Amino acid sequence: MNKFNIYILFIFFGFTLSNDCCIEQEIAISDCGGMTGCFIPQCTNDCNWESTQCWSSTGYCWCVDQNGFEIEGSSIPSWQGYPDCEDNNEGCYDLIDIQFGACEMLLGIGLYNGSCNYISGCDSIIDNVDYSSYLFNSMEECEQNCYLDECNDGFIEINDFCFHEGDYSFIQKLINNSYASQIDLGCEDWDSYCGSPNPSMDSVDSWMWVTVDGEYYNWVPNGNGIVDPLELGIQEWENGRLTSIMCGAYIYCQLSGPIPEEINELTSLRTFRLEGNYLSGYIPDTICELDSNHNDYLEFDLSWNKLCPPYPYCIEATDFWGQYTSECYEFGDINYDLMINIQDIILLISFIINNIQLDFQELTLSDINYDDTLNVLDIIEITNIILGVDN
Repeated sequence: MNKFNIYILFIFFGFTLSNDCCIEQEIAISDCGGMTGCFIPQCTNDCNWESTQCWSSTGYCWCVDQNGFEIEGSSIPSWQGYPDCEDNNEGCYDLIDIQFGACEMLLGIGLYNGSCNYISGCDSIIDNVDYSSYLFNSMEECEQNCYLDECNDGFIEINDFCFHEGDYSFIQKLINNSYASQIDLGCEDWDSYCGSPNPSMDSVDSWMWVTVDGEYYNWVPNGNGIVDPLELGIQEWENGRLTSIMCGAYIYCQLSGPIPEEINELTSLRTFRLEGNYLSGYIPDTICELDSNHNDYLEFDLSWNKLCPPYPYCIEATDFWGQYTSECYEFGDINYDLMINIQDIILLISFIINNIQLDFQELTLSDINYDDTLNVLDIIEITNIILGVDN
């Protein structure tokens, strides 16, 4: 009795085989008509697909999934040995070439163009092939089954997820600026919650969490004594991009120092809540490039900090209520000595002559006439300030 007959008997007695390797094998043998060099599928005794398939006439072997589909990137010439198919993804197949129909019904989550995505269509059975085994109930299940261990360019892998390097770097700069500010919060030795940033976010008692593609994760902090980016506040990420960061009132991140100028690179950010911290300096105009409602405090809130005017054009000044501006430097106080004098003029001339690249705060204090360029007009303006000449 051949394997095809065995398959028919299984159907007759109500058994369900996991796939149709035996049928494909019989079809291939029939189509080949006794000729040599044809590809004949290799099946197990129970009619499952062998994980390794080889075609002797081409000299290549490759890995297949449970339905016999080739796993991309697994094919190698036989003279290099056999591919290691035991560790290849099971139940995972890139569905980019499969047309499920124009219906908007959600079929599940599957691998599409190298990453897990929502798959919609009319039916998971196309041309008598059932693709339901490649559809999962959650992003986490898809990523675990497909264990996508390589992130696209510009992304880094952390905790088995891919995060955008620029977004991750921005959070790191927020943290670095806080440490660098060395702000004195009057902390007592016994207070493990006092510091900038709040050191408790790196402890096992931290209640902060991160949402990745709709799933909540409360990763245990590594306890290395330093707050890491994914330990800061409450964050939401979608498709590897930061969409929300909440580090405001009642979260007690206790951030300090300036807001990084690279904030405009957070192109997916919609919620930016850093109210009630100790942020200082000037707010970069690049913040206006964010895709968020700057005048909706539920989406955007920087109140109760130490941020200095003038504030970016895209934000109503009244939305910056509660700012402690007593430590803000005056325009023209380029050397931060709380006085405007000849030393500031000398420093400004040095900036202009040597074409020195300034950080945002230095440029803000030096560009006295607000034309985004340092030149002799700024020297005239600062001289008039010293002499008390009104413009």
